Amino acid sequence: MSAAEKMMAEAAELRKLLSEIESKVEFLEREVKFLKKDKSESEEKIRDLEKKIGALEKKDVEEEVREKIQEKEKDVLELGQKIKEVESFANSKSSDMEEWVKEKLSLQEALKKSEEREKSLELFVVRLKEETGVGENVIRGLNQKVDIVNGGVNGNGVIARDGKEKMRLVVAPLKSRGLADGFK
Repeated sequence: MSAAEKMMAEAAELRKLLSEIESKVEFLEREVKFLKKDKSESEEKIRDLEKKIGALEKKDVEEEVREKIQEKEKDVLELGQKIKEVESFANSKSSDMEEWVKEKLSLQEALKKSEEREKSLELFVVRLKEETGVGENVIRGLNQKVDIVNGGVNGNGVIARDGKEKMRLVVAPLKSRGLADGFK
């Protein structure tokens, strides 16, 4: 075999190898495109869920606080009305004055306790808002984990799917004539 024939045979072999490499590159490009699309869809779903969770949490907290405040306002109005009735009656019945004064003090104490409970509820609302902040931090942490899982192309390899639909890193080592013949 002459030197020209050897070079022709080697050129044919190199063309064949080039064709294989181009096929692998096309496969990897399709896989990267799929992964980017999948990542984008996941991120959009996460954003939608975050919005829905935030709206639901806010709505639930607001409704609960509104109901409790309405109850307390009703209690305060009722107690205020009772105090007025007691004062009016005490003025007309001087003989029962001492008894009514005691009841008035009792109602005022109840009003004071009601106001203290209202303050307690306000503190409860503040604590719920803080817990909502913690929930948002948890969501951010989950987003970071999703980013890690979704990964991307780096200098050493690409993300690929194995037979079990799990993601793993495939590194194609270089050989003396080019890329490796297969994927692991």
